[in-house]
Amino acid sequence: MKNTDVAIVGSGLSSLVSAALLATEGVKVSIFEQNYLPGGCTSSYWRKGYTFDSGATTIVGFDDGMPMKIFSDRTGIDFHLRKLDPPMQVHMPDKKVLTRYNDINSWIKEAETYWGGDAELRKFWKEMHQVSKRVWKVSGQQTQFPPSKAKDLISLVKNFKPGQLKLVPEVFKTVQQEIDNYKLNDLKHFKQFINEQLLISAQNFAEEVNKPFGAAALCYTNYSNYYADGGLMGLIQPIIDYLEEMGVDLMLRNPVENISKENGGYSLKTKKGEFTSKYLISGIPVNNTVQLCDFEIRRSNTSKIMPSEKLYSAFQMGIGFKGRLNSEAIHHQILLDNKIQELDAESFFLSVNHPKDKFRAPEGHSVANISMHIRNPGNTRFEKEDVVERVLKELDQRNLIKRDSVDYLHSSTQFSWEKWTNRAFGFVGGYPQYYSIKPWQMIDARIDGDKAYQCGDSTYPGQGIPGVALSGMIAVEKLKADWL
Repeated sequence: MKNTDVAIVGSGLSSLVSAALLATEGVKVSIFEQNYLPGGCTSSYWRKGYTFDSGATTIVGFDDGMPMKIFSDRTGIDFHLRKLDPPMQVHMPDKKVLTRYNDINSWIKEAETYWGGDAELRKFWKEMHQVSKRVWKVSGQQTQFPPSKAKDLISLVKNFKPGQLKLVPEVFKTVQQEIDNYKLNDLKHFKQFINEQLLISAQNFAEEVNKPFGAAALCYTNYSNYYADGGLMGLIQPIIDYLEEMGVDLMLRNPVENISKENGGYSLKTKKGEFTSKYLISGIPVNNTVQLCDFEIRRSNTSKIMPSEKLYSAFQMGIGFKGRLNSEAIHHQILLDNKIQELDAESFFLSVNHPKDKFRAPEGHSVANISMHIRNPGNTRFEKEDVVERVLKELDQRNLIKRDSVDYLHSSTQFSWEKWTNRAFGFVGGYPQYYSIKPWQMIDARIDGDKAYQCGDSTYPGQGIPGVALSGMIAVEKLKADWL
């Protein structure tokens, strides 16, 4: 039986962040991953000469005070990234294209070319941007949130800044209420634009997403967006290299089958044997964590586990095609004039390789990832060939990817996600934002109130690269505050 200080279940980004931060302080760490590749939903795979990303994930969070910048500074890991400007283009239902410029004023001018120069429109985006800046500033200052022990409250007080209080009343407002307040409901396609932009970053619509989370979601293109050569694995690999250098044991193809308490620590039964640890961090969804744990988990966490009906998976397509995308952006959201009935979807997301990335496609070719949401993945069934046909038609008609240029294509549903990540229902994108769940009511990092901790996109603050990175940091901070 092998021993370690901290056993980490799963090798998604939140797990890797936790492992690296602990290793930096000399803690012995072992990571258990069921797949043959690390990274979870932030990974890449190879097919027919093309490198596809696991999802159409955008790389953000490296600005000052944001989670990935804090993480990079603490570990000294150097990420070799290409800055994107513009970060994204949005293709409206009437086929017009809006460029989500990095600069907020440039974006507002672009929005005015489509929706008109209404002063209320400018005020709305200025307000959202200001609130988003406050969100990221506060989240970087309060890394023991949400509080579940008295020591967390002491930390909150210690790190308190007067400006943090400005966010409290905003939590009780929804994005829809802000749209109502600025009288923007009647602008052409504005509500669809807002809802679909929220869906890719907050996993829900304007009526459910609170203003602070909504502001961060709607304005993420107004922060530095990046691309990693080689795909998302190019983001993960520097962390893997650092972990190897620090002596962290990353065990691939070694799923954890059961976790029990033993001798004041934890015993893990895995495919390749039994291991013991003083502490435990689970980076897999809470839905999966509770299935592994043969000990009592805090009621405050288990009562917040979301069923399939409240979650999303993703329908995904990978396309290898001849030539390049005729666009200055590599990320595109396509808003549909007629929804894809099989999925009740009003948009899909397209990401292609950077034209200077020579690693992901053969010479003269490009690679594309396409994704759209699948509601209630545990119970939704559909004919994926019909969805593939609709997507190819949209791409062709919008002069993004011509049908006759496609040289390779594959598609997958929630069942592929479940097989790839082993996540319950194949759900991805984290727990959606719901207005009834305030930030301090989201799932906390403490699993059992003892020495087990949770991180990942089912815990506070939720999905996305900066979100899961912050959750990994919070798990470490709480473990250290409790025991180290």
